[in-house]
Amino acid sequence: MRELEALRKLGTNLITDRRALAAAKYYFITAIEGCARVAQHLIADQGWKIADSNADAIRRLGAEGVLTDALAEAVARWSGSTD
Repeated sequence: MRELEALRKLGTNLITDRRALAAAKYYFITAIEGCARVAQHLIADQGWKIADSNADAIRRLGAEGVLTDALAEAVARWSGSTD
């Protein structure tokens, strides 16, 4: 995502720029939600067991070999789900 890349270039200045920090948070959350939507669509398309949450859907991609387990777990944690 180009927007996040541009904000990353701010480095530690991102913390002191409230508007840029809010934008980064919004773009990050939007990207994670997009990952969860893709995961849910793949689960439905492939006929895999229905996920209980967005985090579960992302972890399913790891279990099915679409993502590495480590990446799936990291993205699942970022999704904000507590399961």
